[in-house]
Amino acid sequence: MQRICPPYEVNVPLLLRRPPQPPPFTRRDRDILQPVPQGSSNQAIAEDLTIDEGPVKNHLHNILNKLHLQSRTQAVARAIRNGIISTEDLR
Repeated sequence: MQRICPPYEVNVPLLLRRPPQPPPFTRRDRDILQPVPQGSSNQAIAEDLTIDEGPVKNHLHNILNKLHLQSRTQAVARAIRNGIISTEDLR
């Protein structure tokens, strides 16, 4: 019997590698993300942290970029999964 496709070579060490770890959250990233699950706006986060709204927007934008995410919801889910935000904080 003739094979149509050549046999695949499996690179076992490559398969056993862990996926790349996301960049760590900075302390400020945590400060910015903490109130997001409660639905806090950028303005409300800025007021709580006594900073302007612009840096809040920049931090959230940078968090999304470094984690390759597209929304605040995805960032919160990732932070919960990584233990950055506790599910107790969601109540």
